[in-house]
Amino acid sequence: MRAAVVDVLSASVHLRAISVILGDKWKKMKNEERRMYTMEAKALAEEQKRLNPDCWKRKRTNSVRAKNCMFLNKLFFLM
Repeated sequence: MRAAVVDVLSASVHLRAISVILGDKWKKMKNEERRMYTMEAKALAEEQKRLNPDCWKRKRTNSVRAKNCMFLNKLFFLM
């Protein structure tokens, strides 16, 4: 969807303007059509996770954050 809109628009159009146009188009879509894009995005995300399990963009769970925070607190306290 995004590529088709970008191809049609002039190169001089600012990216923010493109995002506004796409946002308006998204809001006007029916739920079934939105669901199709959402499901495709989830499938692509899962494929990326499978191909790149150590990617830095993966979300960490709260327990991992808590452990890291506790470690840093202990480290700071020992200094």
